[in-house]
Amino acid sequence: MNNIGLIDDRRDQRETTETLLNRSLRDTGWRCISIEPFSNLDQYFSWINEHEIAGLIVDEKLNESQLSSGGNAGYDGHTLVRHIRQHIPDFPVYSITSYKDDPNLQDNIFNFENIFDRTEFQDKKDQITKIILRGCQKFTKEHQNHLSRISELSTKNAISELTEEELSEIKSIQTYLSISLIEEGEPDFHKVINQIEEKTEELAKSINSIKEKLK
Repeated sequence: MNNIGLIDDRRDQRETTETLLNRSLRDTGWRCISIEPFSNLDQYFSWINEHEIAGLIVDEKLNESQLSSGGNAGYDGHTLVRHIRQHIPDFPVYSITSYKDDPNLQDNIFNFENIFDRTEFQDKKDQITKIILRGCQKFTKEHQNHLSRISELSTKNAISELTEEELSEIKSIQTYLSISLIEEGEPDFHKVINQIEEKTEELAKSINSIKEKLK
């Protein structure tokens, strides 16, 4: 999970921003991956998972250019971010846009970590990239900590009983992972469990026992 996603419908603008970000990300172990908007908002979740995206940068105006699939996105950046927040509340999202003062964007400013004017980004790309990178690194660390903790509890559960407090902790982490590992539509608990099993050998050994305790 060392990628930052960039969403912009204008190809020239998208590629320029991606290039500038990747120059600033050089030697950090991170990179920016850019795409045009999807026609369906739920398509972003599978893309986030597939490409291990740890944060997003979204342009506000996503209806200015025709998509390769035909037509246009049919929504603006703040609409996309609001949808993502409904499923991944803690996911870091930023905006780099020429429409920083757009009323609709300002009405949804609370859904963004930060909103940067495009000219400001071009003048201070290294500083702004560092701000974005810190947010993505923090999210990644928290995500990995959750996976490590549930692995520890799974290992313990294989050899002894878990306390009520530990079972409650697993339920809390389960809720978090059900959101952050979602692909499309509503969270699927069984799909989430399968994804966790792939990431942690310890969890795979005792997941059935934990699922029984969580019933």
